[in-house]
Amino acid sequence: MPNFVDVLRALPQIKDAFKDFSNEEILKALSDGQEGGGNPNEDPRIAEFDMMATGAPVIGSDGAGSFFYAETLPLAALELQPPWDAFLKKVVRVHRF
Repeated sequence: MPNFVDVLRALPQIKDAFKDFSNEEILKALSDGQEGGGNPNEDPRIAEFDMMATGAPVIGSDGAGSFFYAETLPLAALELQPPWDAFLKKVVRVHRF
């Protein structure tokens, strides 16, 4: 499962901006200014992103009492046109959050 730093390093538009920095330097810069100086991987938004970025066909469940249900859509079915076909690697449809 990718973490936030892996995602930053993978995005073609910004990966060069991070090439000269270690993962620790990036995480420290992200945590500077946050109350308590917490680890950005403890942020629930990052945990949600990591969960949705797994590529699993179904994420969560669609049952009674479920708080989260999403699905990773097949890219071929989306018929993406340039530049999105090169930019997007996964599209996740969130049904319930």
